[in-house]
Amino acid sequence: MRCATLYVAEPFVMTLKYSIDPKHTESWLAPIGKLVVNFGALELETFQWIDTLSNRTRTDRAINQMFKPRVLTILGLSANVPDKKLRKEIEKVWQEALRIAEFRNVILHNPIVFGHSSANEDGPPDIIVIPNIKAVRKSKPPRMIATLREIIDHIDRLVHCVRRSNELLRQIVLQ
Repeated sequence: MRCATLYVAEPFVMTLKYSIDPKHTESWLAPIGKLVVNFGALELETFQWIDTLSNRTRTDRAINQMFKPRVLTILGLSANVPDKKLRKEIEKVWQEALRIAEFRNVILHNPIVFGHSSANEDGPPDIIVIPNIKAVRKSKPPRMIATLREIIDHIDRLVHCVRRSNELLRQIVLQ
């Protein structure tokens, strides 16, 4: 077990215990990988939506955009969908996509420390703690970011979101 000490803001000092390639994290690897891989399908959906609802110039521009601006483009383009109920469904799906993206980004863009929710550190870890370095610099302690169950729940939400997005786009094309 290694320790990292972050000197953040007086008098706050944070010490995190961490392991490199710990044996007990295997059960986490597949779900985190699935979150990443399945999010790629959602990324692809954004390009399909923009390409279908827009023109070549906007699609070419979208290639260089991050996820959130592409979703905002989709929401703007979908304002032209005549069916009000369908527009509400589109907004619901893409707002959910943004929430899932936020969860994914926190996991993928911060250091991950596997931990235990109790003092007993035997067996596999049951939580991920992600010290958000920006927040830590503002004297905020690290927070527990996800349990394995929450990651799996987000994968389920993500899969549903991709499927629903695809169904809605087909409805628009058939109108």
